[in-house]
Amino acid sequence: MRIKKSFTLRLGRFSRNSTPVNEVAPYTGEAENFFRPAADQYHRRLLKFVLSGIAGFSLSAISLLLPDFLMKWVAIPGIFLVALSLALFFSLPELQCPSCGKASDSGFGTFCPACGKAQLRVSRLWGTRCDACDRSMGSYKYRNYPIRYCTHCGILLHAQGV
Repeated sequence: MRIKKSFTLRLGRFSRNSTPVNEVAPYTGEAENFFRPAADQYHRRLLKFVLSGIAGFSLSAISLLLPDFLMKWVAIPGIFLVALSLALFFSLPELQCPSCGKASDSGFGTFCPACGKAQLRVSRLWGTRCDACDRSMGSYKYRNYPIRYCTHCGILLHAQGV
């Protein structure tokens, strides 16, 4: 178990294999097949996070409108669901690239995770931007782009994007 600076708890083993930064990994259909189970698990866990968060906040809000003798029967499950949603969010599975072994959902390399071109400009001051697809990448707190390609080796991970 390791904890990153973004406070996202990553569970599972990881390897530190690397591909040279300026060299594009060859496309193999196997990489997408190896990545698909992790992407599906990520989608399921993210959906559970959203649903439990909405249900928890809704129950907590409804409990404010109820009489005192009913409030604890609605508020306690609401608080539990909010806590569950936070636990699900901070334990999202790592989206590890099968080619280079690096995490494709944290940090940026040379390649754009949306289009796969090696024209990614990483800047803390101006933000990360891809010159090829003219997309501005989100900051460390949110992600506003789909992960289709590994940002470290450039291999196609998921055709639709995670």
